[in-house]
Amino acid sequence: MAVSNIIGGNTFDVLCVAFSDIAYLNGSIYHAFARTQLLIIAMTLMHVSILVTGLLDREKHGIAG
Repeated sequence: MAVSNIIGGNTFDVLCVAFSDIAYLNGSIYHAFARTQLLIIAMTLMHVSILVTGLLDREKHGIAG
């Protein structure tokens, strides 16, 4: 349940950024990001990819490995 909450929350956040990009009138919203925001986005992507990799590995090999 916690894992689905994390993935669902991140998916909702990505949708919010996509809709914000559509509504932003000065070009792409991604060009307005600061370096610290890009670092946080990169770290979030890394953490989610590690989580998904672990879930896929657990599905193949089971809980006890």
